[in-house]
Amino acid sequence: MNLKLSLVLLVLVLSAPVASLAQYEEAEKYAAKRGEEILKDTANVPDIHFYGITGKLSETDEKKVLPEVKITIVDLYGEAHQQNSSADFGFYQLELKFDNKYKIYFEYPGMYTKFLEVDTRDVIDIEQERGYSFPTNMTMIPAENLDVKALYLKKPVGRAYYDRRLQMLNWDLNYTDKLNAEVEKIKSKKKKR
Repeated sequence: MNLKLSLVLLVLVLSAPVASLAQYEEAEKYAAKRGEEILKDTANVPDIHFYGITGKLSETDEKKVLPEVKITIVDLYGEAHQQNSSADFGFYQLELKFDNKYKIYFEYPGMYTKFLEVDTRDVIDIEQERGYSFPTNMTMIPAENLDVKALYLKKPVGRAYYDRRLQMLNWDLNYTDKLNAEVEKIKSKKKKR
């Protein structure tokens, strides 16, 4: 069975501390290996294997893993399908189905709650037979600004959709850039006060 790998990483960067850069790199390698192992098990290939590392940045912009991030998937109909936490390595894995739209929430005490939107509704039938691996790292940041907190609760930090032209799941990077500009604008207003 041919498996299409969508090697698109969304690393939503912001700030705070936990382990070492070596540990983060080791965690990324582990996540990539686990992603490949899941897809090699052709008897149990999920529609979309969504996985990655939860982490944060230290004050020196060094990447750190952040274990025990609560992750909740809510589908198009508002039903929570999976709830779990990232492991000691910050590794998480989720199984998404085609023909649905998901909100994937990431929560950790003292950090902004963030969510992603993943739309799997427009995938053509032939592509659905293959299965996908969709690695996505999530960087958590300390909740220091109530206006930013409200924005993150209202808007996803990233949107993924099936791009028929490219025939793959893809991130809407224009949306992410606009959201990041909005966050910076809110932060700069706070600094001026």
